[in-house]
Amino acid sequence: MDCWTRWVGEIPIVSKVGIDQHVGPGQSTRASARWGLGGGFDVVSMMFCMHYAFESENKCRNMLRNVSGALRKGGRFIGTIPASDVISSRVQGKDLPDGSPEKEALKISSTGLQEWGNSIYRVRFAEAPPKTAVFRPPWGWRYSFFLEEAVEEVPEYVVPWEAFRGIAEDYGLELIYKKPFHDIWKEEKDDRDLKVLSERMGVMGRDGRFALGEEEWEACGFYLGFAFKKI
Repeated sequence: MDCWTRWVGEIPIVSKVGIDQHVGPGQSTRASARWGLGGGFDVVSMMFCMHYAFESENKCRNMLRNVSGALRKGGRFIGTIPASDVISSRVQGKDLPDGSPEKEALKISSTGLQEWGNSIYRVRFAEAPPKTAVFRPPWGWRYSFFLEEAVEEVPEYVVPWEAFRGIAEDYGLELIYKKPFHDIWKEEKDDRDLKVLSERMGVMGRDGRFALGEEEWEACGFYLGFAFKKI
C-alpha cells in the first residue's frame, strides 16, 4: 500500500489494533475521547523513507494523518531522513574551501550549488535550488540521490525541518529528539551495547579504531534521526 496516498486504516490488522481518523487540522480530540477512539500502536518507525512524502502537501499530510492516527497517546514516531541543514549548507557553498572555483562561481550566481558528493554518495537537484537555500513551499524540492551499493539515482525530496516540525504539531506530534548522525555517533559510540553493534556493522574495528574513511563519514553526515511523541 502507498501510505502517502491511502488511509492505512483500510488494512485489517491496523484497524484491529486501533487507528483514529479524528486527527489533524480541524479535528477535535474531544471527538476521539467521546467515542472511545484512538490509535493502538506504541511506535511508528520510518527509516530512510519519510522524505518521499514531501513530494506534495497532500502526501505529506496524509502520511502524518496515518502516523498520528495509528499511535496511542504517548506513542512514538521515530525515523531517519536527510538533514535539511546539511542540504542548505551545501547549496550555499558553506562547506567549500575559500577561493575554490565552485565558491567563486556561487558569488556571482543567482542560484545555489546544484550538485555535490563524492565516490560514496551524490546529490543533484532537478532544478537549480535557490541561493538562499530557503525551500518554500516546503514540498516538491526534488533531487536525485546516489549511495554506493544501496541507492541508484532515486528521486528524493527536501524535508525543510522547521516546516515539518510545525506541520507535525497539527497532528498532535510533539518533537522530543533530533540529532545529526555525526552527533549521535560522537555521543553514543562508547555505549557498551552499541560498541558491539558498531563492530558487527564494520564502523569500528576490534582494536577500537574508527573504521570509516573520510568519504563514508561525509555520507553519514547527510542524515539525522528524530522522534516525536503523540500528545
